[in-house]
Amino acid sequence: MYSPKNISPVNIEPTVSIGISLPFNKRVIFTPTFFTKDSIKANIINYLLTNPGERYLNNGFGSGLRQLLFESINSETEGLLDNVKEKIRGDINKYFPNVVVDKLECNFNSETHKLFIQIYFRVTKQGERDRILLTL
Repeated sequence: MYSPKNISPVNIEPTVSIGISLPFNKRVIFTPTFFTKDSIKANIINYLLTNPGERYLNNGFGSGLRQLLFESINSETEGLLDNVKEKIRGDINKYFPNVVVDKLECNFNSETHKLFIQIYFRVTKQGERDRILLTL
């Protein structure tokens, strides 16, 4: 008889992969991740760069962050950057409860028209720290 087990994402055997890394631009299509921190980092990036409705069979998945790119960002619309920060913090708290955002920075370069987002986070159970840098 089958009995379900409670499986933890913590990797005990470093020879067993627990996820895939982003981006998909290496010699092999999928680069496996062997540590919880790396897997969570890839999952957060995937979530932030996905718009709701893009994920097959999971229409609610995604932050919709790219939709904000078409908003007018300049020195007078600093509130928009605050909205981006609030959205990211809220989504990470909701969908990644084992992650704590230590620091979140959003900067817009008006010359290159790029939005830079840096997220410094830690995995609560392991205490591991890492950083995500997104350029939109």
